[in-house]
Amino acid sequence: MRTARRMGILLSLSFVFLTGCASIPPGYVGIKVNALGRKKGVEAKPIGTGRVAFNPMTETIYRFPTFMQTVNWTMSKDEGAAVDQAMRFNSAEGAQINVDVSLAFTLDPEKVPVLFQKFRRPIDEIVATNLRSQVRDALNVRASTMPIVKIYGEEKGKLLEAVKADLIKKLEPDGFRVEMLSFISDLRLDPKIQDSITASIAATNQAVAAENKVRESKALAQQKIEEAKGQAEANRELQASLTDTMVRWQQVQNQKDAVTKWDGKLPTVSGDATPMIQLPAMTPAK
Repeated sequence: MRTARRMGILLSLSFVFLTGCASIPPGYVGIKVNALGRKKGVEAKPIGTGRVAFNPMTETIYRFPTFMQTVNWTMSKDEGAAVDQAMRFNSAEGAQINVDVSLAFTLDPEKVPVLFQKFRRPIDEIVATNLRSQVRDALNVRASTMPIVKIYGEEKGKLLEAVKADLIKKLEPDGFRVEMLSFISDLRLDPKIQDSITASIAATNQAVAAENKVRESKALAQQKIEEAKGQAEANRELQASLTDTMVRWQQVQNQKDAVTKWDGKLPTVSGDATPMIQLPAMTPAK
C-alpha cells in the first residue's frame, strides 16, 4: 500500500516537472511546435489569449503579436537598429536614392501558423530580414521606371502608393496586413544630381509663372474687349431708346401746336376713298 502511494506521488511529481505552462497575453497568439510524435511540426490552429499547458521536453510555444506594429529603417544609428538601415534604390536614369522608410503592419491571427511554418523564425527576425528585403525590392522595381525628377517632385506619393499595393499583394498570403508605408526623411541624392534637379525645378517654375502671366494678360485683354462690346451695345440701345422718345415727344409737340393754332372752324373740304366734294358754306341759324 505504501509502495503504491509512493509511486503515485513520484508520478505526480514527474508530471509537474514534465509539464510546462505558457501565458498568451492580449494582442498575441501562440504557436505550438511539436518536436516528436505523430503531431510533429507546427500546429495549424493558433492559441488564443490565456494560459496553455505544454510539454517542455517535446513542445515549444512561440508568441506572435497581432496588434499594429511600426518598423523604421533609418540611417541614424540612434533609431531602430544600431546600424544604417536606410533604403537605397535607383531611378530610371540609375540615380541612387537614399531615404528613411517607415512601415506599419498587423498580422492575421489565423495565418500566423503558416507564417511561422514558412520562415521558422520569431517575428522580429522575419521583419529584419524578409520583410525589409520585400520593401526594398518593391521600391527598386517601381522607382526604376520613374525619372528622378518625378520621384523627387510631385510623383513621390504615387511611388509610395504603388509600392504599398505591391506589398499588400505579395505579403497578404503570408499573413501580413500592410497598413501604412511612408518616407520619414528627405530623399538623399548625390549633390550634383540634387543641384541639377533644383535648377530644373526652378526653370520649370519660372516657365509656369511666365505662362500664367501670358494667360493673365490674354484674359485681361479679352475682358477689356468684352467690356468694350458691352459698352457699345449699351450705347446703341440708349441711342435707340432716345430716338423713340424724341419721336414721341415731337408728335406730342405737333399736336399741342395744332390745338393752339385752331380757330374753332371745321374744315369745309372732306375726303376719303371717294373724290373730293365741295361742301356749301354753313350759315348760322337765326
